[in-house]
Amino acid sequence: MTPSPVYKITKAALNMLTVQYALELGKEGFTVLAISPGWLKTDMGSPYADLEVETGVQAVVKIILEADPEVNGKFLNVRISGWEEANGPNQYDGGEIPW
Repeated sequence: MTPSPVYKITKAALNMLTVQYALELGKEGFTVLAISPGWLKTDMGSPYADLEVETGVQAVVKIILEADPEVNGKFLNVRISGWEEANGPNQYDGGEIPW
């Protein structure tokens, strides 16, 4: 099942908001970025998701603590050991996700 139009529209809005905040707040020394925590085992993600919540949270916190102006305005994926080149639709390689 493909995501509904509402999800796609709100995702596009979030992406643009991230870029706009990055452009404005970057002038003041802030770093603004979006981070995908991966597909997590939550009520929304289901028990079939790839990652435990704790794993996703730890990876997101690591990105935040290491963020610098070079990542301002970017959308980053978490890095999870063993998932960098996993088969299937989800890989968690720590790279930049194209908008």
